[in-house]
Amino acid sequence: MSQPEDTSVQCRLLTVRSRTVFVRQRYGDEGYARYRAAASAALGALLDDPGQPDRTWIPFELMVESTTLVDQLFGTGDLSLARELGYFSSTTNAGPWKTWALRHVPVTVVMQLAASVWRHYYSHGRFVIRPSGDAMLGTVEGFPAIHRAHCLVIVGWLYGIVEMGPRKNIVVEELSCRALGDSSCAMRTSWDRA
Repeated sequence: MSQPEDTSVQCRLLTVRSRTVFVRQRYGDEGYARYRAAASAALGALLDDPGQPDRTWIPFELMVESTTLVDQLFGTGDLSLARELGYFSSTTNAGPWKTWALRHVPVTVVMQLAASVWRHYYSHGRFVIRPSGDAMLGTVEGFPAIHRAHCLVIVGWLYGIVEMGPRKNIVVEELSCRALGDSSCAMRTSWDRA
């Protein structure tokens, strides 16, 4: 499994907190106790300090650790749970007013908005959305850290964002992943109007 290349990359504490909410909702207090006990000292310190604002910058590797740890403890260890974590984050972090708004705007606008929030969550890079036939192509650009779990989280997050509106037959297809040796991380999102 790949490790982050650049430890200077940071993300918002909110990314780890959404994993905590996922574990508590799905696996209860006992599940959270298992998660907390298995966390590294650095991740554990974050989990034990609920007073820090969600917008606090933390090392990207702690988001990766929290994602892979949830998958190892409660999934099959193949990172398939990472997609669910991304999906959960998209619906949990959106809030009720954003969810309502996303249901009433064209999906192309939703995708552009999704791309624009990248720098609110990550210190490096950007997520670029371009039309691609009857779909949208998303690519991660200028992001020096790579990890398979992160790409799968993005796939699940995109699905959740698009699903908030009157759309059906949503498909988020991963076209390439740098963690698998490709030159870029790219996803194609397509849907039918409900």
